[in-house]
Amino acid sequence: MTESMTAPALTPAPTPAPGSAAPAAGPSIDAIEPLTRSFSHVMRSASRMKHQIMTAARSEVEFSAYVLIATLMNEGPMRAGALAELVHSDPSTVSRQIATLIKDGMVERQIDPRDGRASLLAATQRGRGVCDEHARIRTVRFQAMLNDWSDEECLQFSEYLDRLSAAFELCGPTFVAEAARSASSAPQQDDATTARPSELEEN
Repeated sequence: MTESMTAPALTPAPTPAPGSAAPAAGPSIDAIEPLTRSFSHVMRSASRMKHQIMTAARSEVEFSAYVLIATLMNEGPMRAGALAELVHSDPSTVSRQIATLIKDGMVERQIDPRDGRASLLAATQRGRGVCDEHARIRTVRFQAMLNDWSDEECLQFSEYLDRLSAAFELCGPTFVAEAARSASSAPQQDDATTARPSELEEN
């Protein structure tokens, strides 16, 4: 069954200054809608594969914790606040997860060479082993899944995914700001006009 998706209303692009180049029009809605449907299908499939990989790895590490280890492994040691920002998570949530990972020997604290009073978080050898195992399983499954793709097709699709990821990172803050403005401008319901459950029952 084909899904119908409606593109969200976004703030119109600002009018370019006199003498400046006009912004690119971008793809049409007719071209974007099939892409969003396909992306939705891919996200659901990726979610299923994520759980399959977590089960096959047998590392007893939850996916959210694995993301923290992988980020530290790929980006290098960093402070807890920077890690929370990178994974788009609440600092208090990341702090609790890191405490468990340190206890399990997956993450360790290191002295910040630029500030001896602060500490950096880093993936341990055990944590790196967990990430390596996940990467191995993921690679094997993708190779089997894409057995009728050529190397050129894989590389080209990877480039498109990189562009999509970059677009997410670029536009993400704008979308968050627009959502915040919409929430703040929404009319607030007057408590005085809101009937409590007990009042409804009495009537």
